[in-house]
Amino acid sequence: MIDPNKGPIGILGSGQLGQMFTQSAQSMGYQVHVFDKKTHDTPCGNITPFHTEASFQDELALKNFAQQVQAASYEFENIPFQTAQWIEQHTILRPSSKLLSIAQDRIQEKKFFSQASFPTTKYKELLREDQLQDIENTFSGKSVIKTSREGYDGKGQRVCHSGSEISSAWKELENVPCIVEEWQNFTAEISVVVARNPQGQTLCYGPFLNTHKNHILYTSQFPCNQPKEIISQALSISKDLAQNIDLQGVLCIEFFVCEKQKVLINEIAPRPHNSGHLTIEAFECSQFEQQVRTLCDLPLGSNQATVGSAVMINLLGELWEKPNPNFNQVLSIQGTHLHLYGKSEARKGRKMGHLTICDDSLERVQTKQKHIEDILFQS
Repeated sequence: MIDPNKGPIGILGSGQLGQMFTQSAQSMGYQVHVFDKKTHDTPCGNITPFHTEASFQDELALKNFAQQVQAASYEFENIPFQTAQWIEQHTILRPSSKLLSIAQDRIQEKKFFSQASFPTTKYKELLREDQLQDIENTFSGKSVIKTSREGYDGKGQRVCHSGSEISSAWKELENVPCIVEEWQNFTAEISVVVARNPQGQTLCYGPFLNTHKNHILYTSQFPCNQPKEIISQALSISKDLAQNIDLQGVLCIEFFVCEKQKVLINEIAPRPHNSGHLTIEAFECSQFEQQVRTLCDLPLGSNQATVGSAVMINLLGELWEKPNPNFNQVLSIQGTHLHLYGKSEARKGRKMGHLTICDDSLERVQTKQKHIEDILFQS
C-alpha cells in the first residue's frame, strides 16, 4: 500500500478524467500532483495545489515530477511514449508504458489483438504508396481509414464507400501512417471497463450500451440490454485481455456487436473512460476509485451496481450556444446527478460535463432521460 502521508501521487493530464481521479484520491486521503503543459484554469488543476506545468518533452521537469510523487497514472493516451518511459525510470507508472504504446497506435493495437487471437476487424496498415493497390483490392467495398496515431472522437478518420476512395482519403489525412479497416455493419456499440491490481485481482463493469452523435459519445446505458451471449463474450474477452497485457490499472475495451451473436474489439483506452462515468453514482466503487486503488497497491473495491439502471448523457459545448442551460429544472428530477468540469470556454463538441440518471428500472430511467432531453435541447 502507498502511504498517503508519505507524499502525493501523480496524474499526467489536467482534464476532467484527471479531475475525477483527483476527487477520488482526495476522498481516500491522497494528495495529487498534476503534470501537463497547462495546469492553471483546468478541471484537474483547479482542485489540487500541486502542479508541474511543462512540456511532456521536458525531461528535467518530468524527472523532478517523478521524484516528488510515489506513483503516477495518466488520464489520456496521447502522451509521448518516451515521456512514460522517463516516468517509469524514477517512479511507479500504472498502466505501463508498454500498454500505453499499444493503445496509442492503432496499427500496434490491431497487431496485438490479432497476435493474441482476440476478435477484431479485418485490417491492413497503410504506410507507403506502393501498398495502395493491394489495399484497394482488399477493401473493394465500404471501409474506414484512420490515422495510426492521435485520433479520437472521430478525428483523423474517413469513411470510404469503395476501394477507389482510399487513395484520396489518405491524401486528405496528409499521407501519414494509417490503418484501413473493413466496415462493420454492427448492431450496437458496447464497452467494458476492467480494473486489475498488481496482485492480479480483476473486476469488470458493464457492458455499457453506447450511442454517438458526430462520432462523439452521447449516452452510455447500464444494463446494456444485449443478449446474455453477447454480455458473456464481452466480459470474458475483457478479463482475458487484461491478463494477457498484464494490466495494472484501469482499461476500457470498446466492442462492436455484430450479426450472429458475436463481438469484435474496436479499440482500447488504458484509463477510465467516458462510458464509465456512470459508475460514480451507479456502483459501489467508481472506475476512478479503482484507478486510485490499482495505483496505490490496494484491494479493488466492489463492482456491484447500487441501482437497477443508469444512463449517462454527455454535455457538449453546443448546449451553451443558448445562455444558461436549465439545470435547475433538470435537477428537480429525482435520481439525476450533474457533473460540470469547470472549463472556462464552451466550444462545439467540447465535453463540458455530464449527467447521470439513476432509478430502479431501465424504463423509468429512459422516461427521465427523454424529459431531460426535452428540457435541455428543445427549450
